[in-house]
Amino acid sequence: MAEEQFFPLFISRLREEIEKIPPYNPAEPLKEIYREYWVPFGDSVTFNGPVVACDGSQGKSELSGGLVAWMARAIAHISAGGPPIKAKPEVRVKVGYGLEGESIFMKAVELQTLKAALEEALREYGDVLALHDGSLYLTFLHHPPYLEARAEVLREYVSALASLLELASMDGVRIVGVSKDSNITYLRAHIIHEVLSRNGVDMPSCRSIREIRKALDKLSRNNDSSLIKGYLEEVKSDTSDENLYNWLVDEPGFTKPLLLAPQTCYVPHERGRSWSESYLRTKSPEVLAPFLKEVDKLYDLPPVALTYWKPKHGLRTYRLDVPSAMLGCADKCGSMMTDKFASPIQIEAMKKLIAILNGLENEAYGMAPLLAVDEIVRLDHGRYKTAYEPIILEELKAHGHNVKLRKRSVRDIFMRRY
Repeated sequence: MAEEQFFPLFISRLREEIEKIPPYNPAEPLKEIYREYWVPFGDSVTFNGPVVACDGSQGKSELSGGLVAWMARAIAHISAGGPPIKAKPEVRVKVGYGLEGESIFMKAVELQTLKAALEEALREYGDVLALHDGSLYLTFLHHPPYLEARAEVLREYVSALASLLELASMDGVRIVGVSKDSNITYLRAHIIHEVLSRNGVDMPSCRSIREIRKALDKLSRNNDSSLIKGYLEEVKSDTSDENLYNWLVDEPGFTKPLLLAPQTCYVPHERGRSWSESYLRTKSPEVLAPFLKEVDKLYDLPPVALTYWKPKHGLRTYRLDVPSAMLGCADKCGSMMTDKFASPIQIEAMKKLIAILNGLENEAYGMAPLLAVDEIVRLDHGRYKTAYEPIILEELKAHGHNVKLRKRSVRDIFMRRY
């Protein structure tokens, strides 16, 4: 009976919302401009070294009195064209009052697990491809109260990220971050900015289509240029880089790699300053000093290169994060003020990496090595609640803590069965 009341309303409201969103279909000249940044490439090679793939999952318990418990687990597989040669599991637990940054904690565990497995494979085989399920580019909210509440988990995460990326400069090491789904518009925004700048349109560097839309809207008030009007029409849609190239091209290949400057360069109140000159680096409270020192180490390394790759099956496009040290880049990330496209030599180096990825077993919905670890490590809500959370409660009580599950959690268990 309840669904009979809700479902017609749902259909009506859904149609109202969808009508507000125009379908994305850029004009043909714009399609050609975007295609100029695509590198057709379907070559593949067989990689004879081991592939190390890592993924993680997490669980969280919110207890009475403000106590919080996190459980993060990760697993890395070392394999060579078949079943795993070795599996390297890891579990970390954190319990405390008012903990913040659960997903950051899990990312740190994943990176630490991947690094340990990579180093072991490197010692034994001398030539390794490491796949991380997720981004290798550092992003965070540039707001001191947010950072202060997460200072320790952020420090550990950035330390793990820098430690992993340091290995990218070693012979025989290949590290790739693979994102299953990405909503960013860094590449599309950079292309639009580059084309407009070549045509004499002066506007600030932007990473989001929303920012470009605001800048073009402001310019259009005093300029009736057909170029500005054309791009203002184009940026009405916030479609992501991944969706653009997934829809635009059918052939295997990758986009020209974009070397990413520190995120700080694109924060509005930091724009125009390098990392070392930023307010965050120079004006932050002392509690953030350990975190910021780890960021310094990360930004002393070459930047991460962003590219979108379509495998030979041509069914899906993936965002890849690649340490540019592997492409021959020696510049420090922290010295960059804006993103920039890779050089022709670096693009050729990227082809060698893409050929290896093309040679792996890739399914329509993911890369086989990452699918294998995801299947094992994934922790569903029900399993955590029935197997892990009761033990957390028992251990806390055994150590003198008078804790119970929060009322909301108890209600969900008894009324909604989760």
